[in-house]
Amino acid sequence: MKKINATPTQARVLDALCEFGQTDLVARKLRISPRTVEGYVSRAMASSGYPNRLMLVLAWDRMKRGKDDMD
Repeated sequence: MKKINATPTQARVLDALCEFGQTDLVARKLRISPRTVEGYVSRAMASSGYPNRLMLVLAWDRMKRGKDDMD
């Protein structure tokens, strides 16, 4: 599993994506715009090397749960 070094705000967005799944719901919960959510997700994908949002969120969830057996 690739290490995800997220900023505190990226971490909040990724946590919310794990919980709510949809950009609009995350934006509403965090009181930011959907485009801002997408920006944080895009930057997290770029810095971690995950090719898409699903893989990023799955890896984030596994990392938060302490599971490192994903390649």
